[in-house]
Amino acid sequence: RRLHDTTHLRLKNITFGYNLPTSVLDRTGIFTSARLSLNATNLWTWAKDKAYDPEVRVGGASGTAIPLTKSYAVNVQLQF
Repeated sequence: RRLHDTTHLRLKNITFGYNLPTSVLDRTGIFTSARLSLNATNLWTWAKDKAYDPEVRVGGASGTAIPLTKSYAVNVQLQF
């Protein structure tokens, strides 16, 4: 049995959001509120042992693992 040091630091999820001020929305005459946001997942990982991802289970028939994917989302929320 082989043990690995899984010391790691990960930026797993971050969200930035901005609510448009009512002074801007009043000029449109259409929206009562508006919010813009950006969400990112699995952005960065630091690990002592670069060969292993501490959150991915290695095993199965082939003995390999699929790494976690990065994802980005832009959101727009409008209220009328």
